[in-house]
This record gives sequence, C-alpha cells and structure tokens, in this order.
Amino acid sequence: MSYYARALIVAAVAAVVMMMPPAFRWSADVTAATAPVVSPAQEQEAAAQDPASAVQAGQEAVMIAYSGGAAKAKRARTETTARNIGSPLFWRPLTNATLSYTIPFLTSDLLNVSFSAECSKFGGGAARIRVLDNGVAMQPYDAGQVFCSSLSPATYTGTWTRRSAAGAHTIVVQFFNTAGSVTLDDWTLELVVYD
Repeated sequence: MSYYARALIVAAVAAVVMMMPPAFRWSADVTAATAPVVSPAQEQEAAAQDPASAVQAGQEAVMIAYSGGAAKAKRARTETTARNIGSPLFWRPLTNATLSYTIPFLTSDLLNVSFSAECSKFGGGAARIRVLDNGVAMQPYDAGQVFCSSLSPATYTGTWTRRSAAGAHTIVVQFFNTAGSVTLDDWTLELVVYD
C-alpha cells in the first residue's frame, strides 16, 4: 500500500473520530482503568474501625492526563462565615461548599474545581481534603492530601479535576480531621467546565 493511501486512511479515521460526540472520544473517568478506587462509604467504614486505614485507602500512585476544549460554564460560591470541624475521624462535608452542574446528554465534560480558604489547625494533626463529584473523588486523590496543619491562620488553595459523563453532577468539598479542630473561614469554591 502506498504512502498516500495509508495517509488518506489515517486522515479518514481521524475525521470520523473527531465527528463523534465527546463522550465517545474520551473516557468518562480514566481513574477506573488505572487504579482501584475506594468508595466513600467503604472509606468511612474503614476509618471508623481504624483511622490509619483512611489514609492508606487508595494510595496507589497514579498519573492521569486530561484534555479539554473551550470553557463552557463557571459556577462559584463563597462564604465569610467561619466553620469549625472537630475531629470525628471521618470525612465530613463543609457546610454550603457544594456546586451543581448538568452535562448534556451524549457528551462528557472536563470539570476543574478549585477551593481556597483561610485555615487554622488547633490541637495537632492535619486537616485532609477531598472533592467529590457525585460521590466519586476527583483527582488528585490518595486519601491523604493535607489542606492545612498550622496553628497560624493562612490561605490555602487546591485544584481537582475529572472528566465526567452526561447527567446532573454535584460537587462537594469534604474534610477529614485527624486530631484537635480545624477552623475554615473566607472560602471560595469554583467550578469551571470545559468541553
């Protein structure tokens, strides 16, 4: 087969793939293919029995690459009311730190979430953070990401991402306090959606 015939076939296949809806071009969530994921319910149950297991659950090293197109939407929420999180040793949602977005039928979108807050930690330990999309942890996630651990108040920021399939999505910020208490103030939660 000549070089030109092969080039024409490759170009035709690429054109067909590019005409497909995004849901078929990208996987809905590449984490399922690269690493075991522990459900939030399993993780909380394990944490209740053995707090150390909450840190170890899902800690397999993973590198994931995401790709997106033009920005489609932005949602943001901010609050200046200080919130205190005790040390119950399980994941707890931060009050009011939720956002919603609906992805159209037969598509998938890249969701980028950032969270910023003034944080101070009392009584030792660390405040771990994760962001969930419909109950599934967004990346990066290894159950041990520390948001803050200092007694002195300071502003901290984190960013998470996930390619999600069509349907209604609820983004929730959760904290796991290992000891003492955590105070969060002046926080902002932002969701930017890309094609």
